[in-house]
Amino acid sequence: MTKIIRHGSIAIIVFLFISLLQWIGFFQSLDNISYDLRMRWSSAQSPDPAIAIIAIDDSSIKELGRWPWSREVHANLIEKLAASPPRVTVFDVLFSEASENPEHDKRLAKAMEKLPGVVLAEYAQFSARSQNQQILAENIVQPIPALQSFAQGHINVIPDHDGSLRKALHHFSYQGTIIPSIDQAAVESYTGFPVNQASVPLDPLNRWSIPYLKASSYPVYSYVDVLKGRIPADQLKDRLVIIGPTAVGLFDHYPTPVASAMDGVEAHAHIMDALLHDRFITPLGWDLLWILLLILLGQFLASRFPLKYGIALALFVAAGYAFLALYLLEFQRLVLTVAGPLFGLFLSFATQIGYHYYAERKERQQVTRLFGRFVAPQVVEEILRVGEDNIKLGGVKRDISILFLDIRGFTPLSEKLSPEEVVDVLNSFFSEITKAIFENGGTLDKFIGDAVMAIFNAPLTVENHELQAVKAAMQIQQSALTIQKEIEKKYGRTVAFGIGIHCGDAVVGNIGAMQRLDYTAIGDNVNLAARLESNAKPNQIIISRQVFEQVNSTDDKISMSSLGKITVKGKSQPIDVFEVHY
Repeated sequence: MTKIIRHGSIAIIVFLFISLLQWIGFFQSLDNISYDLRMRWSSAQSPDPAIAIIAIDDSSIKELGRWPWSREVHANLIEKLAASPPRVTVFDVLFSEASENPEHDKRLAKAMEKLPGVVLAEYAQFSARSQNQQILAENIVQPIPALQSFAQGHINVIPDHDGSLRKALHHFSYQGTIIPSIDQAAVESYTGFPVNQASVPLDPLNRWSIPYLKASSYPVYSYVDVLKGRIPADQLKDRLVIIGPTAVGLFDHYPTPVASAMDGVEAHAHIMDALLHDRFITPLGWDLLWILLLILLGQFLASRFPLKYGIALALFVAAGYAFLALYLLEFQRLVLTVAGPLFGLFLSFATQIGYHYYAERKERQQVTRLFGRFVAPQVVEEILRVGEDNIKLGGVKRDISILFLDIRGFTPLSEKLSPEEVVDVLNSFFSEITKAIFENGGTLDKFIGDAVMAIFNAPLTVENHELQAVKAAMQIQQSALTIQKEIEKKYGRTVAFGIGIHCGDAVVGNIGAMQRLDYTAIGDNVNLAARLESNAKPNQIIISRQVFEQVNSTDDKISMSSLGKITVKGKSQPIDVFEVHY
């Protein structure tokens, strides 16, 4: 139950955090990038062959002169088109100011009457305020009175915050009148039927996502080539033709998901194509549900799999989710939010892993503190490092220093004390002994009644372990002086320590049975250290020649003197021993 509550709490915290970021639009830029990539990678269907563009391009301006051109130029173009007319001709150009010669405007109007369908552009200036999330127009720029009889539609766009044109403005309200887009007016004129408004998925600003095809999907004819008859007369017959600027100096281009700079007239071609075929992109919605789902998946992967497999599976899930988003846009025309759910997946995964390692570290510290009271902390660390499954019987040969200590005079003292007092005295001594051993890098092997065995350089490596063993012994003897005085004052008897130290190879490892392991050292050198301790007098530290030579070569400040040779049990030849003065 505790584990379920913990996982649930992490999931709720991450979910609320991601939901807040989603609500404030933190992921919008990433979602825009993801949307653009999906749109660009989409194989897309073929463009409608009926749509064509007549471009007011650089070559036309070079040949016909500086823009804007006389209305007579446009009238000449229209008359050229009228010989084999398009079904609909759309002007992505504002005819909002009268010519200096009114006859030019009249001629343009008469020329347009020769075409079966003409759609002209109008443009609105929007207020900075909105009412009920609706776009409000303060003013609208319309064609001149001579052209008012032709169909009209606005050419306004509202790019996203990053300047990219991802959505088309469907309509807006001006003085109680709904002003449709030039794209809708053109399509309705081309088909003869009104666009099904209910099928267009609008956002709060009356925009809808443009389902772009590939860039440069529509044929483009130079304005001057059409005007001069360089294009076959029937090339544009019965088509939906859009006339608009592409010249660099006319500044009518926008970044889009499929092009870094797309001419406005080409964007209108994509919009009209979508309206012709009812090809709309709809947000799938349920964003918070997707976020929650991937958060739970992240938690599941982090808690059920080892780290490297969990990371691989998390990346696999992320890739699968990305492909799902691409599939939905490509084949279902649905937009699946990507950034928030994927961020939730990895944040949930990382949070769960982080908490797991925090809990494991905390538990490790607790185990070390508790278990370290029974065995050496170094042994605990080794057990935690290798894991329970890797703890095996057996040992390795290793060069170590071995320290044996015995409390001299303890038996007579214990006869005068109650069991509780015996334990109290032992604990007083053992606390100081243990402290000295640990501070000098040693491992407390075991307590043997009123004796102690410690090893140095196992399981962890200790530099100059012989010197560290001698320093530990000196610290023990020095700290014992205070306790000895207290014991003598309290119980009328004195006790002292006899310490023996030897170094050399020994077998170190887990000795015993799988039901009860003992990390210890065995071998002839261990036995010799014990023999040295048995020969030590109260308050004396005896070391072997091997220890003496090592200590003497590393620290000449420690005072040592020779005790000559002694014979110890188990050795046929006498051995040299030395005393350490403290």
